[in-house]
Amino acid sequence: NVTTISNYQWSVCFNFTVKYSIAAPIPDGFYKIMSTIDVASGVTASKSDCLMTKAPCALYFRFDLSTGYYSISSEGMTLALNDGNIAFAEPDGSTRQQWSLVKVAGGYAIVNAATGNALDDRWRDTSEGALVWGYEPSLNNQAQTWILKTTETKTIENGTYRILSKLDPHLA
Repeated sequence: NVTTISNYQWSVCFNFTVKYSIAAPIPDGFYKIMSTIDVASGVTASKSDCLMTKAPCALYFRFDLSTGYYSISSEGMTLALNDGNIAFAEPDGSTRQQWSLVKVAGGYAIVNAATGNALDDRWRDTSEGALVWGYEPSLNNQAQTWILKTTETKTIENGTYRILSKLDPHLA
Protein backbone atom coordinates (compact mmCIF):
# COMPACT_ATOMS: atom_id res chain seq x y z
CA ASN A 1 0.00 0.00 0.00
CA VAL A 2 1.38 3.39 -1.01
CA THR A 3 -0.06 6.52 0.53
CA THR A 4 0.68 9.99 -0.89
CA ILE A 5 1.43 12.55 1.78
CA SER A 6 2.41 15.37 -0.62
CA ASN A 7 3.98 15.71 -4.08
CA TYR A 8 7.38 14.95 -2.58
CA GLN A 9 6.49 12.58 0.24
CA TRP A 10 4.78 9.28 0.38
CA SER A 11 4.69 6.34 2.75
CA VAL A 12 4.68 2.65 2.13
CA CYS A 13 3.19 -0.04 4.33
CA PHE A 14 4.12 -3.71 3.86
CA ASN A 15 2.28 -6.56 5.54
CA PHE A 16 4.29 -9.77 5.74
CA THR A 17 3.37 -13.17 6.99
CA VAL A 18 6.36 -15.36 7.66
CA LYS A 19 6.10 -19.05 8.40
CA TYR A 20 9.11 -20.78 9.88
CA SER A 21 9.22 -24.52 9.75
CA ILE A 22 10.57 -26.21 12.83
CA ALA A 23 12.68 -29.19 11.95
CA ALA A 24 13.54 -31.86 14.48
CA PRO A 25 17.32 -32.45 14.63
CA ILE A 26 16.71 -36.20 15.00
CA PRO A 27 13.67 -38.35 14.20
CA ASP A 28 11.47 -39.58 17.04
CA GLY A 29 12.67 -42.89 18.42
CA PHE A 30 14.74 -44.74 20.96
CA TYR A 31 18.25 -43.49 21.66
CA LYS A 32 20.99 -44.08 24.19
CA ILE A 33 22.68 -40.93 25.47
CA MET A 34 26.40 -41.72 25.26
CA SER A 35 29.36 -39.77 26.61
CA THR A 36 31.91 -38.19 24.29
CA ILE A 37 34.50 -38.46 27.08
CA ASP A 38 34.19 -42.26 27.19
CA VAL A 39 32.03 -43.69 24.37
CA ALA A 40 31.49 -46.89 26.39
CA SER A 41 29.62 -44.87 29.07
CA GLY A 42 26.14 -43.48 28.83
CA VAL A 43 23.19 -42.20 30.82
CA THR A 44 20.63 -44.06 32.87
CA ALA A 45 17.89 -42.47 34.96
CA SER A 46 15.50 -43.34 37.76
CA LYS A 47 12.87 -41.49 39.79
CA SER A 48 15.63 -40.19 42.07
CA ASP A 49 18.60 -39.34 39.84
CA CYS A 50 20.46 -39.57 36.55
CA LEU A 51 23.79 -41.42 36.44
CA MET A 52 26.61 -42.57 34.18
CA THR A 53 26.75 -46.30 33.45
CA LYS A 54 28.32 -48.85 31.12
CA ALA A 55 24.77 -50.15 30.48
CA PRO A 56 22.77 -47.04 29.45
CA CYS A 57 19.02 -47.27 29.08
CA ALA A 58 17.18 -46.64 25.82
CA LEU A 59 15.14 -43.45 26.07
CA TYR A 60 12.35 -42.39 23.75
CA PHE A 61 12.83 -38.93 22.20
CA ARG A 62 9.58 -37.37 20.92
CA PHE A 63 9.61 -33.98 19.17
CA ASP A 64 6.63 -31.67 19.71
CA LEU A 65 6.11 -29.35 16.72
CA SER A 66 3.95 -26.96 18.77
CA THR A 67 6.70 -26.27 21.34
CA GLY A 68 9.84 -27.08 19.36
CA TYR A 69 11.11 -29.25 22.22
CA TYR A 70 11.64 -32.94 22.88
CA SER A 71 10.23 -35.02 25.69
CA ILE A 72 12.59 -37.79 26.76
CA SER A 73 10.82 -40.74 28.33
CA SER A 74 10.93 -44.37 29.36
CA GLU A 75 8.21 -46.67 30.67
CA GLY A 76 5.66 -43.87 31.06
CA MET A 77 7.99 -41.52 32.95
CA THR A 78 9.54 -38.32 31.53
CA LEU A 79 13.01 -36.94 32.17
CA ALA A 80 12.74 -33.71 34.21
CA LEU A 81 15.08 -31.13 35.71
CA ASN A 82 14.36 -29.87 39.22
CA ASP A 83 16.87 -27.70 41.10
CA GLY A 84 19.78 -29.14 39.13
CA ASN A 85 18.65 -32.73 39.72
CA ILE A 86 17.67 -34.75 36.66
CA ALA A 87 15.32 -37.69 37.22
CA PHE A 88 12.18 -39.33 35.87
CA ALA A 89 8.85 -37.79 36.85
CA GLU A 90 5.21 -38.29 35.99
CA PRO A 91 4.56 -36.50 32.67
CA ASP A 92 2.96 -33.08 33.19
CA GLY A 93 3.98 -31.24 30.00
CA SER A 94 5.86 -28.55 31.93
CA THR A 95 8.97 -26.89 30.53
CA ARG A 96 11.06 -28.73 33.15
CA GLN A 97 10.27 -31.87 31.08
CA GLN A 98 11.09 -30.28 27.72
CA TRP A 99 14.52 -30.47 26.10
CA SER A 100 16.21 -29.03 23.04
CA LEU A 101 19.05 -30.61 21.12
CA VAL A 102 21.79 -28.18 20.17
CA LYS A 103 24.23 -29.45 17.55
CA VAL A 104 27.81 -28.97 18.77
CA ALA A 105 31.16 -30.35 17.61
CA GLY A 106 31.06 -34.10 18.15
CA GLY A 107 27.42 -34.48 19.13
CA TYR A 108 24.58 -32.65 20.87
CA ALA A 109 24.06 -30.54 23.97
CA ILE A 110 20.76 -31.47 25.64
CA VAL A 111 19.31 -28.27 27.11
CA ASN A 112 16.32 -27.91 29.44
CA ALA A 113 13.56 -25.49 28.34
CA ALA A 114 12.72 -24.27 31.87
CA THR A 115 16.22 -23.42 33.09
CA GLY A 116 18.46 -23.33 30.04
CA ASN A 117 20.77 -25.73 31.89
CA ALA A 118 22.41 -28.54 29.96
CA LEU A 119 22.68 -32.23 30.75
CA ASP A 120 26.17 -32.37 32.30
CA ASP A 121 28.49 -35.21 33.31
CA ARG A 122 29.44 -33.77 36.70
CA TRP A 123 33.21 -33.52 37.11
CA ARG A 124 33.60 -35.26 33.71
CA ASP A 125 33.44 -38.55 35.62
CA THR A 126 32.29 -41.46 33.44
CA SER A 127 32.68 -44.15 36.11
CA GLU A 128 29.71 -46.31 37.09
CA GLY A 129 27.23 -44.30 39.17
CA ALA A 130 28.77 -40.85 38.52
CA LEU A 131 26.17 -38.07 38.72
CA VAL A 132 24.61 -36.45 35.64
CA TRP A 133 22.95 -33.15 36.49
CA GLY A 134 21.70 -29.92 34.97
CA TYR A 135 24.38 -27.24 34.82
CA GLU A 136 25.00 -23.87 33.20
CA PRO A 137 25.57 -24.53 29.49
CA SER A 138 29.02 -24.21 28.02
CA LEU A 139 28.74 -25.25 24.39
CA ASN A 140 31.48 -27.53 23.11
CA ASN A 141 32.20 -28.57 26.70
CA GLN A 142 32.83 -32.31 26.45
CA ALA A 143 30.98 -32.92 29.75
CA GLN A 144 27.87 -31.51 28.03
CA THR A 145 28.37 -33.09 24.61
CA TRP A 146 26.48 -36.32 24.00
CA ILE A 147 26.23 -38.85 21.20
CA LEU A 148 22.70 -40.10 20.57
CA LYS A 149 23.05 -43.74 19.62
CA THR A 150 20.02 -45.29 17.94
CA THR A 151 18.76 -48.55 19.31
CA GLU A 152 17.57 -51.24 16.98
CA THR A 153 14.02 -52.37 17.64
CA LYS A 154 12.93 -55.75 16.33
CA THR A 155 9.50 -57.29 16.48
CA ILE A 156 9.21 -61.05 16.86
CA GLU A 157 6.13 -62.51 15.20
CA ASN A 158 3.93 -65.04 16.98
CA GLY A 159 5.17 -68.57 16.55
CA THR A 160 7.36 -71.31 17.94
CA TYR A 161 11.06 -70.63 18.33
CA ARG A 162 14.04 -72.64 19.46
CA ILE A 163 16.54 -70.66 21.53
CA LEU A 164 20.13 -71.85 21.25
CA SER A 165 23.19 -71.02 23.30
CA LYS A 166 25.78 -69.00 21.42
CA LEU A 167 28.48 -70.79 23.41
CA ASP A 168 27.11 -74.29 22.73
CA PRO A 169 24.51 -74.64 19.92
CA HIS A 170 23.60 -78.10 21.24
CA LEU A 171 22.07 -76.52 24.33
CA ALA A 172 18.53 -75.39 23.77
